[in-house]
Amino acid sequence: LLRSLLRAHRGLPGEMRKLGDKYVMKEFKDTRDVTKPEHLAAFRGAWEHYLAQLRAPDRGRVGDELSEDTVDKMSDEQRNQLIELRLGAQGK
Repeated sequence: LLRSLLRAHRGLPGEMRKLGDKYVMKEFKDTRDVTKPEHLAAFRGAWEHYLAQLRAPDRGRVGDELSEDTVDKMSDEQRNQLIELRLGAQGK
């Protein structure tokens, strides 16, 4: 899955590719020691969904809006990562 994601990133503009590659590799590294099947299934499902978005024929816009419910379920650390990712994508 990691290799497929990195391959799919090749179609992104330069800065988006670098940011995406860095983020994906960090997430996979941070999840390396997770053993709970339900966490691994959610992790895999989320990344498979992202990969499907990258492979979609309409790539004028990458990603989805996060629902309020999704953001409410995030930990403080996840929200901070999201903010950092947003700022990095905006070049700030």
